[in-house]
Amino acid sequence: MKANIEIETQTCGKTTRFRASGSVERRDGGVLVSYPIEGDLSTLELYPSCAVLQRRGEVRFDATFRENEGTLFRMSLRDGAAELPILTKHYKSFISDPEIFCRLSYDLQTDKMLQRFSLRIRIKVFSEEQ
Repeated sequence: MKANIEIETQTCGKTTRFRASGSVERRDGGVLVSYPIEGDLSTLELYPSCAVLQRRGEVRFDATFRENEGTLFRMSLRDGAAELPILTKHYKSFISDPEIFCRLSYDLQTDKMLQRFSLRIRIKVFSEEQ
């Protein structure tokens, strides 16, 4: 199914909005959302208990988010790779037709600082005829 994806991210006192057209597939109590970003392919899997974010292309990363759990953000670029600790503070997804919502907040720890992120994700699914 085709979909419009909107991701609003707040961090360091700034808000950014990303919009893309993509697709949604239902799977095992959740959804797989695929969309292009800067020439790469990103996927976002949303389930009642977790979210999994992946990007493949020139920039590659993987991250899994589970409320009140620590995981790793794995990233690789041409000149190297890194693993950064993530602590997911809040995760909630609402999967219904024709809209899917997700709220996610997490802390990303770098060598020098802790950066907090808050995301609001809205996916509007529409039929092929629309």
